Amino acid sequence: MELTRKTFWSPCLAIAVPFIIYVFHALLFRNWIVDDAAISFVYARNLAYGHGLVSQPAVPPVEGYSNFAWVLLLTPFFQAHVFHPILTPKIVSAILVFVCFFIVHKTVKLITKHPNLGTGFILALLSINTSFVVWTTSGLENALFAFLTALLLWKTIQFSLNPDYSRRVPVIIAVIALLCALTRPDGVLFFALFPAFLLADVLVYKRPLATAMRSGLIYAGIYTILFAIFILFRFFYFGEIFPNTFFAKSTTYHKNLISLLLIGPAAYTKLYKLFSSIFAGAGLFMISIIGISVYMAVLKLFTRQHFILLLMLLVVSCSYMLLPVDWMPEYRLATAFFAPFYIYLFALGETVKEVPRWKNPAKTLFAICIALVFVGASAVRFANHTLQFKKRPTYPLLSNVKNHRPFEKYAAALGLKEASLLTPDVGAPMYYLNLRIYDLAGLTDKTIARTLGKQQTVFYDYVFERTKPTFIRAHSWWAYKADFYSDPRFLRDYIAIEEHMTQVNRVNVPSGEYVRKDAGHSLEFLVRSAKNHRAKKLPG
Repeated sequence: MELTRKTFWSPCLAIAVPFIIYVFHALLFRNWIVDDAAISFVYARNLAYGHGLVSQPAVPPVEGYSNFAWVLLLTPFFQAHVFHPILTPKIVSAILVFVCFFIVHKTVKLITKHPNLGTGFILALLSINTSFVVWTTSGLENALFAFLTALLLWKTIQFSLNPDYSRRVPVIIAVIALLCALTRPDGVLFFALFPAFLLADVLVYKRPLATAMRSGLIYAGIYTILFAIFILFRFFYFGEIFPNTFFAKSTTYHKNLISLLLIGPAAYTKLYKLFSSIFAGAGLFMISIIGISVYMAVLKLFTRQHFILLLMLLVVSCSYMLLPVDWMPEYRLATAFFAPFYIYLFALGETVKEVPRWKNPAKTLFAICIALVFVGASAVRFANHTLQFKKRPTYPLLSNVKNHRPFEKYAAALGLKEASLLTPDVGAPMYYLNLRIYDLAGLTDKTIARTLGKQQTVFYDYVFERTKPTFIRAHSWWAYKADFYSDPRFLRDYIAIEEHMTQVNRVNVPSGEYVRKDAGHSLEFLVRSAKNHRAKKLPG
């Protein structure tokens, strides 16, 4: 009976205590949701209310999100009229993180002799990791992606332990891999994990080729059929093979791919910085992990399970390095990296400790001390990151609402029943405002995604001749990229409500809020707007 209680309570505590730490850590950001998350919210809301997958009712469908599975997951909450833009995504994400923690424990049980100790160590590191906590509570798809990648890792390792290769499991793994691709665009790279394992299992671990090929064909067939159905849906619904976000953000993909293939500095600098966020001596840390892995391989201690973990780390590292540089702090695009990395770290440490030639009886105590030091050093490091992020949270949704609320008042002052706004910060405006929103960042606008900074004349024609937004809000980088003053129609058609100079790439750029001169007959409003205009020497 005592053994049963211990067997039950030890894993419960190993999961529950880190999760409680995670929850208290997440509560530090309790009112914060990143503005970009509201883009997914509006698509889910419009789908739930019968408007389809559109950014606003009665506009043509444009795939302005990058997280189809997350949008679908949120849709039922709108249908049930229980969605709250702060509470709902945080509660859903917390549930996903808890399930992710449970799956990590199931994975650790398959690869180590000390599953409860390993679970506690790994989950403690996840729960104090600022990047993991911040972005799994941001309202974005990170918690779902972390859950799915952890599930993919667990099922692949579970499959590797089956000597007969179950035919059912490759189907399950294919579905999970597909969900990864539907949750984030870079999730498509996780397709490679299972085939790469099968190839290594044949070449290195001498698994029969016929058995591996059968499993591989089942997996590839199911994945291909399901993914093809999704691509056909995307093509017939949106008229594109790729999401619109690809065209809005695709300027650096090819450069990152070349850098990765040629071992160029750009991609690998990103990985080095990611390691630096985990441990102070990132270079020594990375070399040590590589060295220990090689040492284990030489001693033939590198099992199938170690190899799957290493493959997962390679896939998630490549996906991170291929993505464009993210201006948001705390490694938003690396959430899926941390769980497999910490699992691999523990598995390496445990295996090295069990090397037969090491007879020192104090090695267990030494290993525990190393683990405690690592957790303690990580806690100190992440505490500083957390405090800094709490002081300056990235792009809060509620702050962006305050930035855009005045445009509704401007429209009311001008007596406009229908008004439009061109802005790069579309999350809050689309979710909260009763204005027609045009997306200066191009995520939800096909024309801007393909012309801004690429075919600038076409972009200007689209803004000044086709859409003619009532209001324009352009600031910092987006004001620099749009460069409205380069087209004479901007001064012809618009007057500043407020304007100031910002420096971008060492160039002074006018940023501000603008209204069309023909927006209404309230001359008093336009005169008041003109007085707010701070005359500056403008470029060109």
